[in-house]
Amino acid sequence: MAPQAAIAQLKAEGDALFRQKDYSGAYQKYSGALISDPENAILYCNRAACSSGRNRYLDALWDAEKGLAHDNDAIKAWGKALAVLPQTKPLTETVRKQRAEYTALIAAAKRKSASADNERSGKWNSSAWLIDHAHREWEEGVKIMKQVQVNQSEIEGLFQFRGTMGCLAHLRDALLLDSRVFKYTNPQDSNLMGLYGSQARMEILHEGGWSEGGSQRVIKEATARLADDLTALRKALSITVSNWILCGWFHVTFLGALDAALDYYSCALDVLEWGMQQWANVDVEERGLIFQEATVRAVKILRLEAYMQVYKDQPGSDLRSILQVIGDGAEALIQELLKERVEPLNEAETSVFLGFVRYQLAAAYSIRGFYRHYTARNLRNSGGLDIQAPSVQALYHLSAVDYLQAAQTYPSDDEHHFWSLYVAFNLLYEAGQPVGELLEILDRIHAAMPEIARVWEVALETGPGERKAAFESLVELRDDFHANIERGVLTRETPVMLRPS
Repeated sequence: MAPQAAIAQLKAEGDALFRQKDYSGAYQKYSGALISDPENAILYCNRAACSSGRNRYLDALWDAEKGLAHDNDAIKAWGKALAVLPQTKPLTETVRKQRAEYTALIAAAKRKSASADNERSGKWNSSAWLIDHAHREWEEGVKIMKQVQVNQSEIEGLFQFRGTMGCLAHLRDALLLDSRVFKYTNPQDSNLMGLYGSQARMEILHEGGWSEGGSQRVIKEATARLADDLTALRKALSITVSNWILCGWFHVTFLGALDAALDYYSCALDVLEWGMQQWANVDVEERGLIFQEATVRAVKILRLEAYMQVYKDQPGSDLRSILQVIGDGAEALIQELLKERVEPLNEAETSVFLGFVRYQLAAAYSIRGFYRHYTARNLRNSGGLDIQAPSVQALYHLSAVDYLQAAQTYPSDDEHHFWSLYVAFNLLYEAGQPVGELLEILDRIHAAMPEIARVWEVALETGPGERKAAFESLVELRDDFHANIERGVLTRETPVMLRPS
C-alpha cells in the first residue's frame, strides 16, 4: 500500500474509533499515521482531542503545540485547527458532533494545562500548583550547581571555587515545599549530588557561614557577632541552616543514615528557633525568609518523619520514648496549623500556602495517625490485649480518623490523598468495622483515582507498581462488598475483619 494511502486508512480508522469514543484506539491509529507523516497538523489536532478524551491533558497540550508548530501558516490557533474538519453544508450529524466535541475538549485541555502544564484550571486546592513550584525551584538549583568548578592551586594546594550563588536556597525551598521533588525530576540528574559538596562549600565560604561544628558552636559564635552587621550574620546563618537541612535529607534519601539525618535536622532547628527568638520583633523580610514559623514547621516534619523511620526499622526495640516524641510533635503541629487561614490570599500565594500550610497540616495528621496506630500495636503485642479490646479499638479508630483528616486536607488529585485513604481503610478493616463504613472509604478512593492519575501518573512516591496493585485490590474488594450486599450475604452494618497474613 502506498504511504499516503496507508496514512489515509489509519486516519479513517482513527476517525471511526473516535466517533465511538474509543479514544485510546483512535490515539494509536493517529500515532501510527504520524510515523509516516510527522508534519501533519490535522493528525496532531486529532490526537490531541483523543488525549483530552482520555483526560491526558499534558499530552493534549503537547500535540496542540506540535500541530501549531508544524503548520503555522494554516493553523494559527486551535480555532483555525477546527476548520480542517469538513465544511460542506449541510454538515452531517457525525461531523457536527465531532466539531462540538473538539471545541469542548480542546478548551478543557488549554484550561487544564495553562501556566503549570497541569490540570489546576483555576482552583487553588490542586497538587499541580505545588508540583510546578517545587519543580522550578529544584531545576533552577540544579542548573546553578552544574556550573560549579573546582581548581586546586599548584603552589599552596588550596581549592578555588567558581560558580553562581543561590543553589542551596533553591534546593532548600523545593525540598521544604514538597520532599518528593527529587522523585519527579529528571532521573539523569541523580549524579549531580556529587557536585553538591563543592557548591555548598563555595556558598558557605562566600556568605561566611559554618562548615564545621554543630548548633551549639554556631549559636555561641553568632551571639558574639550580634554587634556586627546583622544582615551578613543572618545570611551566614541561613546558608548554614540550609546546608544542614539538605544534608539531612540526602542522608535519609541516598544513604539511609537516619542518625546523621536527625543530627542535621536537630542542629537546623536549634539555630532556627534561636534566630526566631533573637529577632522576634524584626520584620520577616529583614530577618530572612528562613527564620519563619513555616520553615521551622517544615524541618520539624522532616525530623519527625526520620524518627518514624527509625521506629519502623527497629520493631523489636523498646523505642516508646521516640514514639512519644512523634506523637507530641504531631499534636503540637496540628494545634499550631489549625490557627492558620484555610485558603490562600491570592493566586500568587497558592503554591506556598499549599506547601507550608495545607500539606504540613495533612502531614501532621498522618504522623499523629502513625503514633496512635503503633501505640495500639504496642498494647496488643506487649500488653497482651486482643484487637477487640476497647482501648485498642479506640486507638485504631482514632488513627483511621487522623488518616481520613489527612486525606481531606491534601488536594484530591495528590497521591497522598489516595494513600491516606488506603491506610485509613486498612486500619478499619483490620479492626473489624462495619461494611458500610469501609465502603464509604472505598467509594472515595474509586472516585479520586482518575483525578490523581492525571497529575501523578509519571512519578509516584509509592511507585506505579505498588500503587496500581493497591488500587486494583481495593477495586476488587469494593465490587465483592457490593455484590454480597445485593445477594443478602452482608448488610452495611455487618462488621468484617481483615484476615491475618
